[in-house]
Amino acid sequence: MKKKAVFRIAFPILLISIYVLVFPFTRFVHADQNGNAIVLTNSASEFFGDYEHYIEPYLLNFGIPHTVTDIAGNPLPENLEEYAIIIIGHKGIDESGFLLDSADQLAIADAVAAGTGLLNFDSILTYQDGLPRYEYIQEIFNFSYQSEITADSVEIVQGAGTYRIDCWDDETQYPVLLTVNTVNGGDGAWDEYKGSTTPFSTVVAGHDEWENNGLSPMHFYHEQIPNGRYEIFVNLYTSSHTRHYIGFTENEVLSQTRWVDNVFSDGDSTGHAEYSLGIIEINNERFDFWIGDGDLLSGNPGYYGLAWIRIVPEEIAGDELHYIGALHPIGDKIYFKADINTQ
Repeated sequence: MKKKAVFRIAFPILLISIYVLVFPFTRFVHADQNGNAIVLTNSASEFFGDYEHYIEPYLLNFGIPHTVTDIAGNPLPENLEEYAIIIIGHKGIDESGFLLDSADQLAIADAVAAGTGLLNFDSILTYQDGLPRYEYIQEIFNFSYQSEITADSVEIVQGAGTYRIDCWDDETQYPVLLTVNTVNGGDGAWDEYKGSTTPFSTVVAGHDEWENNGLSPMHFYHEQIPNGRYEIFVNLYTSSHTRHYIGFTENEVLSQTRWVDNVFSDGDSTGHAEYSLGIIEINNERFDFWIGDGDLLSGNPGYYGLAWIRIVPEEIAGDELHYIGALHPIGDKIYFKADINTQ
């Protein structure tokens, strides 16, 4: 069975099950309610069959007493407030806008305000320009809408409480680097490299520059971070299997007592992957990070470096990586095979 069909069956079951479980305890809300449900349908709608196939069988199976009003040829009952719940039986209940007039929609809103429930299976709530289609929906929920959006990608953004240092940011790096599109691997200086196919820059150096050209440590920092325990993640370039000597103090990186090894070709199509550096304690509302020498562990010499550093409070560490078919870090952009829209 296709996923869409499974959803169409499972979702009504879920909602109607909630109704069956909750309704017996909420009957007292309106003294004059008769305990029945009223289902609004439109036999002239192209989606009318959805009610017959996906909604009505479960009303019957659960034994929910209900009355069906086909608005294509019948007016709304005048006593909507006497029903326990109003069910909008399918999407596109009145796309023409001529069947439910203002009085009808006000009656639905008034009934809900008086204690009648509302279970709405109509997802077509706006016109193509984003304007609301139904007065009663706005009266009850006061939704806001935007016009249709077409997109070819979705970007994973940073969650609350997490801090990130983009290593190409002039405000958080020392020395300040210029962005280049060609790497000079023998001048004893770090390069802030932006490739034509990568949506971000990477701070890189050659594998032999520390030993042969007097490369100095690169410093990154972030101020005004609340004191506490944080897990540190670093996004490393993975074109070569490299040991990166790092430190939370300059002396630590110079003494080469702390390092992190990447995995060759690990990560996504940009050639980068995130690695955890463990938990640290921030005591002075400031985070400092240095990277120094990079030793080639296997393969051919090339370049090593990093793109960003994430500082995640210990209590939420791990929650900032999102799965959408594969593991994607904060800042990653996922491209669709075809455009999608929100309408």
